[in-house]
Amino acid sequence: MTNSDYMVLGLPEKELIRLYVVKATDTTRIIDELHKPPIMVKPIIGRLIVGTLLLTSLIKHNTNQKILVKLETDGPIKVAAVEADGYGRVRALVDADEDIEIHTKDIGGIKKFDLAKLLIPGHLIVTKDIGIGEPYTTILPLVSGEIGEDLAYYLYKSEQIRSAIGVGVLVNEDGTISNSGGFLLQPVGNVKEKIIEEFEERLKNLPPISSLMKEGKTPEDIANIILEGYNPRIIRLKDIKFFCPCNHEIIKEFLRSVPEKELKALESDEKIKVTCNYCKSKYILSLSDLIQN
Repeated sequence: MTNSDYMVLGLPEKELIRLYVVKATDTTRIIDELHKPPIMVKPIIGRLIVGTLLLTSLIKHNTNQKILVKLETDGPIKVAAVEADGYGRVRALVDADEDIEIHTKDIGGIKKFDLAKLLIPGHLIVTKDIGIGEPYTTILPLVSGEIGEDLAYYLYKSEQIRSAIGVGVLVNEDGTISNSGGFLLQPVGNVKEKIIEEFEERLKNLPPISSLMKEGKTPEDIANIILEGYNPRIIRLKDIKFFCPCNHEIIKEFLRSVPEKELKALESDEKIKVTCNYCKSKYILSLSDLIQN
């Protein structure tokens, strides 16, 4: 599968505002094919992928610094997690029941998935790893279950950044992913309240990101729509792609940290079989390989 996903940064000529817009359609499709989640879980994973990529604005671009975002609930979705780094590489995992009832709600005459029915009550857990010292983790209750609003709440509570986040995933009737993308708009300095209110009103009237992308709008197009009248400079920031760093040596080193007694309990036909929860790669190792000095 080809991948044409990327993120752009939009900067108005004068106002101290930054706008990130990301297209993650192909990456979301790859992850969807790997995990094959129930249809109600697809928009949750897709929005979490987009939202986590937008949160890489908190780390240095083109570095191995990482953001891990997890949703945990007591309902049919036990955990959904997405990890992304400064290079735009992203992976995801999900632990959910196989049969999940479909919940919908009517918004303006359009039927949409009611994700809050699955996620509330639940928690948002964000871990920022900048490669120095211990990673920093914030745990907050989910406030809406719409994911974009929950991530904006995180940015305000944990990072003290006033933000607007829009994430959207369009799922076709056959369960395939039509498109996936989103935006993050933030003041980065002293911006007049009148300007902030103007952008708030713009975003209220902005069509859903998934609708704009269905029309063929690119991240550059969407950035120009949001920043219209502010003579923005649009920068292609980075490509987005699925990537899982797991390999045979990493799995071996991990298993060597497991007590021998527990390893023997995992052993089957003198082999230990391990499947990566992120990329579903399978590894087969022998007990002798793990306990040798």
